[in-house]
Amino acid sequence: MATDTGNRRYSKKESLDRIRRILLGIAVASDEPDKTLQGQLLSEDESLSEIAEIMADSLPGYSFTLPEAIQNDYGEIYTWTGTSSIDGLSIDAYTKITGSFQNTAHYSNVTCTPLSSNMTLSKTGYYFVSWSCSFQGSPDVIYWLEPYQDGVGIPQAVAKVKPSASGSSVNLAGSGIFDVTDTDEVIDLRVRPDTASAWFVPNSITLSVYRIGEYNA
Repeated sequence: MATDTGNRRYSKKESLDRIRRILLGIAVASDEPDKTLQGQLLSEDESLSEIAEIMADSLPGYSFTLPEAIQNDYGEIYTWTGTSSIDGLSIDAYTKITGSFQNTAHYSNVTCTPLSSNMTLSKTGYYFVSWSCSFQGSPDVIYWLEPYQDGVGIPQAVAKVKPSASGSSVNLAGSGIFDVTDTDEVIDLRVRPDTASAWFVPNSITLSVYRIGEYNA
């Protein structure tokens, strides 16, 4: 059992054993000091030896587990064969791009739902969002595309373009860093024309998020 050391929550022995368990992916039931850990509590030398082995990927029967506190969550949805048309777009109002996303790329701790045209974040933190879109649109219409976070725009990631002719394809992309202060926030991509009744056909489109750090209020 650990001994209270004043400013230190854990003894050296317990600290090293807790680090060892985290790196091995072994659940620790409590973070309170002076609580007996389940199973054998290794000596300092034994814990250091296993930590060295696990980080060298040489401990038989185990693989290195990245601690959850420093995991970089990520997700991506996309399509490369889009044909769905969004017609009658409202002037100067953002409309969620739906019916276009078809696939999920790589993800970790992000819920990707391409058929719902969005992704759900499981943690607070700072995130990097990026998107790209090749689309056809109305002539002489300026289109703004912007990712949205729980119904609120992320203006640092907005971009705009005007097609040169009816049905001509244009390419657009944007990116930015934003903060997430609550769990289960939803990310989607929206389009806004400066002319009423505009139409919009995404040909290929990608929306990605990547968690880059802890949120500090």
